[in-house]
Amino acid sequence: MRDVLLAEREELNVDHGHAGAWLVGNWALPKDFREVCAFHHDPPGEKDSEIVRLVKISCMAADVIEFTAVRCREHRSYLTAIAALPLRTGRDAVPPPEELRKSVKARLAAFEG
Repeated sequence: MRDVLLAEREELNVDHGHAGAWLVGNWALPKDFREVCAFHHDPPGEKDSEIVRLVKISCMAADVIEFTAVRCREHRSYLTAIAALPLRTGRDAVPPPEELRKSVKARLAAFEG
């Protein structure tokens, strides 16, 4: 299967993250929103704002439980992704990957009806 980001760049000369960042910048939304759009597939970094870090970790978790359209650039394990959450987010309450996958499937099924 072709890499979605590469396909977007080849067909549109931009990927969805950078297109979203451009739109958010033109709409004068906060810098963190632009960074979320542009870098949500990248691994978390020390200098990321809290919201950017949370979105990046969420993206990695979605990869691991197989709910993703575009995989993150650096594939990590579920436990590694969850361990990157700040302690105050309640990371101890995050369910195991199988349980989270089942929960997401059940919630998505509600939209199929």
